[in-house]
Amino acid sequence: NILEHHKRFTDKTLNHIVYIDKELWDSPDDALKQKILSDAEKNKNKVIVVYDSATGEKNVIRQPSNSQSLDFETVEVISRDNIIPSADLKNKYLDFSKQHGWKESSNSVFRVNTAEGYEALNLKSNGKNKYNIILSIGEDKVTKDAANALFEKHPDTSIIATLDEQGKLVFPKGKAFTPDSSVRINIVGHPEVLEQVGATKLADYTDQLARHYKID
Repeated sequence: NILEHHKRFTDKTLNHIVYIDKELWDSPDDALKQKILSDAEKNKNKVIVVYDSATGEKNVIRQPSNSQSLDFETVEVISRDNIIPSADLKNKYLDFSKQHGWKESSNSVFRVNTAEGYEALNLKSNGKNKYNIILSIGEDKVTKDAANALFEKHPDTSIIATLDEQGKLVFPKGKAFTPDSSVRINIVGHPEVLEQVGATKLADYTDQLARHYKID
């Protein structure tokens, strides 16, 4: 459920930029729209941008008067389509943010929110991403299938890491994987599971993966 995913991801205290598909924004079921608007009204730390997926046009619906002096911790794209976060996608939205003087915090998280039963968080990317590191969190079939679908797109330049019962990273054995700095780290898992793990731990896993594979 997109609304539930959104509620989990947008802490009242965190500065947040949301890009939402125009058709979802104009939907007769306006629970999502009202939630986003009321949060922006109450907390004065949310930017709302509505985008047209057909034309790419973006319109700023709401932004705090001090938006250019805020550091935004979370950036969310709410889409009707089940799109996988990519460096190109991320850069497209972050370029728009930069044009408006909205700054990301140093440990900001970018995520795509769709009606799918899993999330893929794109926590690190640079360049054209020749290499993919996928961290699959959760033992359920939906998460495993989602991680495998990502892997199968570029099997020669991707690996899947998992967690053991103690929550420690498990790296794939027997496969030489030496990425250069052109890498993307995706974390795949159910929203509830990722919420339990917490943003700090997810960032820690990202750092560990970067160190293990000697990524700049």
